[in-house]
Amino acid sequence: MDIFIMGTFREKNAGDDAIFSPMIADLKEAIPDAKFIIPTRCPHFLLDRYGDKYDIEPISVTLKDVTIKLPLFIFKGLKSVCKSDIVLITQSMLYDYKLFNPKHNSLFGIFGLFLYAKLLGKTVGFYNATIGPLNTWTGRTILRFMSNRTDFIILRDNWSVEVLKQLNVTKPPIYITADEAFNAVPVSKKEAIQIMTSEGINLERKLVGINLNFYIGTWVKSDIDEETFIEIISESVDRIIEELDVDVVFVITDHFDIDLTNKIKNKVKHQGNITMIDNKKYDHPELMGILGQLDMFIGMRLHSVVMAATMNTPIIGIIYVDKVRSFIKMLEQEDKVIEFKDLNVENFVSKANELWLQKEKVKKELEPVIEELQQKAHSSANILIKYLEERG
Repeated sequence: MDIFIMGTFREKNAGDDAIFSPMIADLKEAIPDAKFIIPTRCPHFLLDRYGDKYDIEPISVTLKDVTIKLPLFIFKGLKSVCKSDIVLITQSMLYDYKLFNPKHNSLFGIFGLFLYAKLLGKTVGFYNATIGPLNTWTGRTILRFMSNRTDFIILRDNWSVEVLKQLNVTKPPIYITADEAFNAVPVSKKEAIQIMTSEGINLERKLVGINLNFYIGTWVKSDIDEETFIEIISESVDRIIEELDVDVVFVITDHFDIDLTNKIKNKVKHQGNITMIDNKKYDHPELMGILGQLDMFIGMRLHSVVMAATMNTPIIGIIYVDKVRSFIKMLEQEDKVIEFKDLNVENFVSKANELWLQKEKVKKELEPVIEELQQKAHSSANILIKYLEERG
């Protein structure tokens, strides 16, 4: 069975890989004869990392492919959909930010392949997906059209359900599972400790992890510009080091965040108490192992928080988009958030101090919730199989 999968699978984002790894494993277990046809910006990464274990045929989707080589790219895409039995649209691709810029948005391309697949009578579904944000009439119209004509919708968060309600989507069955990244597998504790020691992290100290992203002024709509953001975070880090008597580890899960994080790191006064770990050097299992050795984690990127929570590390989410808030709610930790509109030094430090005092209690609270979410994440493949069997 040939399965065409649309998602953002690339080596530059550890969160993407943390989703892909358990997702492809679940699908292969459910459909042993599956061959996976995958458009990706990093075809060699998928082949090198997963090619020996899974039957993967990558299709290159670099900016050059969708501009200079556009006719060939379109032909390859249509040909791949034509020979596929199922088309799955996964992850967080169904949004309309910078809708007319192919460097930032793939919605028109997804829509075109969707129409072609439906014309050919293919089974098409949203699989472990997030819907939105949608802020334009065009984006909402496309998503309403697609959602009401897809064969099934399997979502990974409750926020997406609300988006579909607002779009008046009523026709296909809708299932809510959980993010596949909950089932990503970390390196052993021993390996994580070896990495941390090699990076000069003092394991005799209590450790607070922080993750940030570079979306200030783009996805993040706020009066806080990048310079102000750098000032707030760097001062907050100094305060946390002083008040909690801890060291801070900046954990970067996307290459694009390195520059901003370096700017913040360089403004911190307590240079002897900070370290930076990034996904240029370490993959998602290694980053997860490191996250599991921290006493507390404050994250901005969604999957930095997912990976930390999966490792039973108490978390605070910095809410720059609604999907992060929805995830924290799924963890039953609604009060463990810093709304971006309320981001300031006092609020940041206050939230950190509050969680620090509750961290052992939060760990106990997280354990059963994470276990349940892991089971729900596994169920996405079972739902797909059940649907295919009922359809015959």
